[in-house]
Order: sequence, then C-alpha cells, then structure tokens
Amino acid sequence: GLPIDFFVGYPKYSALEMAIVNMSPDIIVCDEIGINDDSQPFIECKNCGVELILTAHAKNRKDYKKC
Repeated sequence: GLPIDFFVGYPKYSALEMAIVNMSPDIIVCDEIGINDDSQPFIECKNCGVELILTAHAKNRKDYKKC
C-alpha cells in the first residue's frame, strides 16, 4: 500500500508544519476544517507544492460557502 502517516491530537497548524518540514509530503488530507481555522497553514502547504484534500461539515450550501 501507500505510505501513510497520521497526526492525531495536534493542532492543525502544528501538524501541517511538522509534515511539511520533516516529511516532504505530496498530499495532505485534513478532516473537519472550519470557519475558525486559520487558512495560513493551508496556503503554506500549497506554496510548498503540497496538494490538499480538505473536508468540512456543513448543514447546507450556505454554511459550506462560509468554509
């Protein structure tokens, strides 16, 4: 299978930063991003050439667009 590493129990910013610096990933999957999540870590990932797969929970399209 594919080599997959999991970061559990870390704030998203810390996990993303550690992954970029130490692992040079091609793709990062991040579950449950929300309105209050700072977008800067995701921008940094894209600037480093890392592809992102992000999920967000929403009640409807209006809530989804806020993410």
